[in-house]
Amino acid sequence: MCAISAIIYQNTYDQITSDIEMMNNMAIHRGPDGEGYHFGQNFALGHRRLAITDLSEEGKQPMTIEGYTITFNGEIYNFQRIKQELTLLGVTFLRESDTEVLLQAYITWGQDCVEKLDGMWSFIIFDPKKHILFCSRDKVGMKPFYYSHGAQVFFIASEIKQILPFVKNKTANKEAIVDYLVFGLEDHLPETFFKNIFRLNPGHNLIFDLSSHTYKIFQYSSLQALPESTEMDPIDKVKTLLSNAVKLRQTTQVKIGTMVSGGLDSAIISACLTHHSDSYAIHARSTDPVQDESNYAKEVANHLGLDLHIVSPSISDWSKEIDQIIKVQEEPFGSLSVIMQHKLFEQAKRDGVKVLLDGQGADELFLGYRPYFYKSLNKYNVFQKLKIYYISKSFISHNLIKSIVYYAFINSKALINLYIHRHKKLITPILYKLIMPKKLYKKYGLGQNMGQWQISEINQYQLPPLLRYEDKNAMSQGIETRLPFLDHAVVQLAISLPEELKINRGITKFSLRKAFEKRLPSTIVWRKDKIGFAAPNNLWFDQNLDTIHKELAQSSFLKLIVNKNINFQKTPQTLKWRLYCLSRWSQIFNVEDVPIFKTS
Repeated sequence: MCAISAIIYQNTYDQITSDIEMMNNMAIHRGPDGEGYHFGQNFALGHRRLAITDLSEEGKQPMTIEGYTITFNGEIYNFQRIKQELTLLGVTFLRESDTEVLLQAYITWGQDCVEKLDGMWSFIIFDPKKHILFCSRDKVGMKPFYYSHGAQVFFIASEIKQILPFVKNKTANKEAIVDYLVFGLEDHLPETFFKNIFRLNPGHNLIFDLSSHTYKIFQYSSLQALPESTEMDPIDKVKTLLSNAVKLRQTTQVKIGTMVSGGLDSAIISACLTHHSDSYAIHARSTDPVQDESNYAKEVANHLGLDLHIVSPSISDWSKEIDQIIKVQEEPFGSLSVIMQHKLFEQAKRDGVKVLLDGQGADELFLGYRPYFYKSLNKYNVFQKLKIYYISKSFISHNLIKSIVYYAFINSKALINLYIHRHKKLITPILYKLIMPKKLYKKYGLGQNMGQWQISEINQYQLPPLLRYEDKNAMSQGIETRLPFLDHAVVQLAISLPEELKINRGITKFSLRKAFEKRLPSTIVWRKDKIGFAAPNNLWFDQNLDTIHKELAQSSFLKLIVNKNINFQKTPQTLKWRLYCLSRWSQIFNVEDVPIFKTS
């Protein structure tokens, strides 16, 4: 796990050495164990190293073999299998790293090498024969890949802040802001909140032609359900594939642990560890008693013999700490739970942990969120809906009327249009014209079956921002997170399972619960009231309301966005946070109007 960077100039540029060093230094937190560079004709590659798999000097990057050079961020979990395959083809290896295997795979198979990879990655390979830079991002987007271009220069980086020093005037992406404020959407793929800074979409490659100074992007992987297999009971297969995925991700030469929330997903990851005794585990406890799930985390730890560490995050200096986390995240985010997660990684770093396993992705794959449950009821008539509700009421906390209204009408264009119209009072008329109702239709699966909606949630709406939060929070502390639920085989199985194995008579994540009901306490497996990575929002907001209201009232940036007669004190808490976060982001990153790249 590391940071990558690249600069490609159209013409010779004397400052290329200092420029690539600046980019690398902006990401030192991602790779505190070393740095390296490769210089070509009019281009340079950079790398910051976090040593995880190969701690020797032989694992340093950029790595060059036969004139091919790679800078790579991520982990290839099946590299030993690929290494065996390449060895049979006559390839010899000098190192014990997945980086060397990845580079040799490209030398042998070219662009098709990505089809063989199981892992998380963003990488750049210089191909001297084709005179190109071949770039790739993993199939679900676990590792970040940003790029930007001016008239004579092209940038690639692991973080936005590596590119920003070269942007003279920083401009907000107005459509991303509208998506954020009106729809609560935090990713505007492939765009970012910064105009003209983009992210490579998951499952895509980018090829930069060094001769013509042009590039093209194409998709190499897409999620689609496969025909149901009868070779193994699907619930047994869920258990087998997840166990294998965890085993693959345990391989490391550094201290490893798990994140234990007290819920099903993280408990499954811990249960699948091949050793339990004294295994490090960490839990973030909410200081709001209503949201405190530490007793569940303790139950999981006691059952599995984990060495549980509990951190109770607080914000002692609101403005200072919020600003620091916005700097880490680089873009506005949706809730204070991101701060809870950041505090957890801070503690893990103090405990000397460099790798943490996490249950991210399970809710999207096995339909764990409430909106999925409501949509699943569409196939029943009214009386059956009521019956199913009563059967499943122990798995949801909404009352009957709210539940029926939610699932019955959220797919109504009329209701969505009314929702959009209500925001006309919030944003300026100019920004209101940017509202695209189809975004909200897709977000709530309007006109899509459950399978289609699930894939859009994984690719675009729900999972991408969660992966972004986790990567940046963890890497700000020099920690690598590994996500077994996003193993490609697990993902493919999950989206191919019939809906009744995901939500069965109102019980969400049904196949996961059945697969591990004998490995975990029933109070965890069949738990009905999981809260999630919740922050004590009410407590933190109440303690800092004066600061928040002052910021909103005085923000010059918000004056460009919201209508002048808006009453910030009466604004709902969720929207108030978005406005506050947006205002602080604009000041921290000095967001202005017109982007001009320094190219001379």
